Amino acid sequence: WDTTGEDMVEYLPPCPLRFEGFFRYFMVLCKQSSKIIDWKSQQIKKHSIKGRECFDLQTILKAHKLRPLAANLVRTSWDESSDEVRATVTET
Repeated sequence: WDTTGEDMVEYLPPCPLRFEGFFRYFMVLCKQSSKIIDWKSQQIKKHSIKGRECFDLQTILKAHKLRPLAANLVRTSWDESSDEVRATVTET
């Protein structure tokens, strides 16, 4: 079990908008068959919204020959911490 991997998309805690109901977050753990050569240029930083709004899982899976191993769906709604997280997010 190799634990030396790096995150392509850094974790950003859920931060749903107030009065918008439930938000769904989908997480996928993938196995890669070879090293991704230029992944840093595609990395999405923790406090950045850029790249998250158009993230296309199928494109990423095909481009980097990734195989999904596990997935998790989380449903959440607004609470006080949502505004705190949202305050740390930037457009870049």
